[in-house]
Order: sequence, then structure tokens, then C-alpha cells
Amino acid sequence: MKTAWSGLLIGMSTLPAAAMNCESPSLQGELQGKFDASGEVCFDLPTLGENYVAATLSGVTDARLLDDNNRRLRTLLAGGPADGEQTLLFSLPVHRASSLVLHGEEGARWRFQWQMRETTALAKIQPLDPVSPRLQRLKRELAAGGSTAHFWQELEREGTPMVERWTPAISG
Repeated sequence: MKTAWSGLLIGMSTLPAAAMNCESPSLQGELQGKFDASGEVCFDLPTLGENYVAATLSGVTDARLLDDNNRRLRTLLAGGPADGEQTLLFSLPVHRASSLVLHGEEGARWRFQWQMRETTALAKIQPLDPVSPRLQRLKRELAAGGSTAHFWQELEREGTPMVERWTPAISG
């Protein structure tokens, strides 16, 4: 009978984040409270595209980012001091649900301050011109309808890696 009760207690102490009452924070803000007997507090995080999260935690000893099946994606903080403040910078899974679970000592005060930003890649392509005079010449030849055959013949004859003499530009 004792074994059955201990198994039940162990099972109850490892409830997944989905079984907990998780708060759903906005993209930025601050929340604070006291850890209950479980020593956990949970946040269901928004589903975003490319993103980053800047957060500050106080009174938290461990922080984990979980996927929608409560599997650990990342450990953000492990074994932190209960009376310390930690600054985190991380990203959420792209277009996938996730939750943040904070751990601390029962009865201890906690604070979670955060800012989540969705980011987008620059829409413009930024081609870089080659610095090498030889590659600049090859680029001009290709733009004029030429081929790379002569270039590769030269490299085969000279060997690789391709080493060029570099003369810095003189400004007047």
C-alpha cells in the first residue's frame, strides 16, 4: 500500500504544463507572485513567426521552455540562486505552441518581466561585389556573356588556393 501511495504522489508531482493552470501573457509586461506548494508557475506563450524574447526573472531557480507536448525544448536557467535576478535572451519555436515553466522555492516571491518581438528578414537582397581584381574581371566577363573556362584553366595551371597580391587603395 505504501508503494502505491508513493507512486501516486510521484505521478502527481510531475504533472505536465498542460495540466497546470498556465497564464497567457501578452507580448510584453511584468507579472509577479508567490510560488505555491508545487514551486512552479507556468505561462502559455504566443505562437509567433521568427522572434526573440528578452526576459528578466527574479526569485526563480529554474526555467524551462516546453513544446505543446510538454517536452523540454530548452533549459533557460538551471540551479540559479533563489534570491538572484537573471536576464535571458532566447527565441520561441517558430509557428509552434510553447510554454515557459518557472521553478522556485515554495512560498518565495517571483517576478517575470518580458518583451517578445516578432522579427522579419530584410526584403532586399544585398549582393556584394568581389574584392579580388581577378574575380571582378571574371564577373565582368560573365556579365558580357563569357564563360568561366579560361578562369579555371588559369587556376589549374597556377594551383590553388588562389592567392593574389593586394594593394590597398590610396586615398588622396
